[in-house]
Amino acid sequence: MKKLQLFTLLLFFSLAALAQPPVDCIPDDYDDFDEDEQVQSMDKCVHEGANYIVKTGLSTLDKDEVEDYLEVAKMVTFWVGATPDHDFMITEDLVKVFKKNNLLYFIYFSCAAKAALDGDDDVDESAIKMFANYIANPKNNIEQKGKVKKFMKDFRAGNWGKYIGRA
Repeated sequence: MKKLQLFTLLLFFSLAALAQPPVDCIPDDYDDFDEDEQVQSMDKCVHEGANYIVKTGLSTLDKDEVEDYLEVAKMVTFWVGATPDHDFMITEDLVKVFKKNNLLYFIYFSCAAKAALDGDDDVDESAIKMFANYIANPKNNIEQKGKVKKFMKDFRAGNWGKYIGRA
């Protein structure tokens, strides 16, 4: 009987842990973030969120988890636009890749935030490579047609520089 109780208790705590949002430090309101210091205070949370987005295929999530995923993506995207510590390059060629799938916009910015907060020497290069690897991963279920297909072809051929402002 004690084994059953212990198992039940462990199962309960396991399920409770699974029910937690992937990142538990998401701000309720971004309107209060008007100072650089406030945005910088988000770095640890954004890093955690960017790691989550880059490692998690949206197609692997159930309906309830999708809302959490999108909240994390919103936070990371806000930070990318507001952080005083990093500048992120978005070229017209890269925007074309996002055009038919807005989710790719969030994924790319998560890759860029992760690269910046990992301390990579070349954030743009690291981000574009991470982005291409995300798209190439079959578990992420990213349809490769049109501009996405062209991007992946260019990436595989080593012609990815134009997507980050390098000819």
